[in-house]
This record gives sequence, structure tokens and C-alpha cells, in this order.
Amino acid sequence: AFAPRVEREPERVFFDVEDLGRLYPNGEAAVAQAVQAQAARLGLEARVAIAGGKGTARVATRARELGVVPAGAGGARAFLAAVPVELLTPDAELRAAFRRWGTRAGAQVAALPPDAVAMRLGAPGARVCRLARGEETDDDEPFVPQLSEDALEEAIERDYRV
Repeated sequence: AFAPRVEREPERVFFDVEDLGRLYPNGEAAVAQAVQAQAARLGLEARVAIAGGKGTARVATRARELGVVPAGAGGARAFLAAVPVELLTPDAELRAAFRRWGTRAGAQVAALPPDAVAMRLGAPGARVCRLARGEETDDDEPFVPQLSEDALEEAIERDYRV
């Protein structure tokens, strides 16, 4: 296993890479390459992305085979700027609305006033706008790790600090 904090979805797996720095001192790109290589050894085709949030990671995997989105809102916004609107959301109605407004890429969606988008497209449209702006929050799409059914956990209490 790469990380103990894993969340599974159909056809997707999200995991926390924060604690992998010691195993992969060459950075997040090395982690992404290792995940992709392990998937290939198992005979799986995998798109791998490392990002600050699940939404950004999901879009990055739609856009590239291997993507590492720079940390912070500025890095996410820059990464998503050239991404076509079609990849920002699976919702066909939202994509059609953004196309009617003449927005074709993430940078154009990010330039829209978020309050106006929310007023016209509701909460889902506002989420896409925040995502394109690099302002995704954990409330938008929380990371909810689950222990696998075969996970084993042991603990021991000591009388002294280790």
C-alpha cells in the first residue's frame, strides 16, 4: 500500500500522499510515477494526479495521464486555466450553460463572478467556478478515508515515551 488513508469510488481511488515524503524524497512527481508503475505491473491502465483537493485531482486525471498540480490556489488555477470546460464537470447541463456563455476553458470560468454563477446555476455551478479559480474547499468534496476490510491495527501502551 502507498498510504494508509484511502478513499475508494467506482473506478477511482483517492489517497493522502502527505506522509510519503520520506519514501519518495524526489517529490510528488516520483509518487505519481510510482503509483502508475505499480498499476502497470498489475496490468491496469491508470491516470494519476496529485493535487490539493479531490475535484482538482479528478479534473487533472481527465486532462492528463500523469499530473502533479502545484500546491495552493494559484497553482491549481494555473493548471486548470487551459483545461476545457467539458473536463471540469460531468454534468451535461452545466457544461451546456458554460458553453452558452462562451466559456471554453477553465480560465474563462474562473473569470466569472462566483456569486452570479451561483445565482444562475445554483450550488453545482458555484462549485465548478470555485474549482476553476483554485478555491476548492474540503466542504466541496471532502476526503473520507476508509479502512479496508482486511486492515489490521495493533497498539501498545508504554510507560515511557518512545
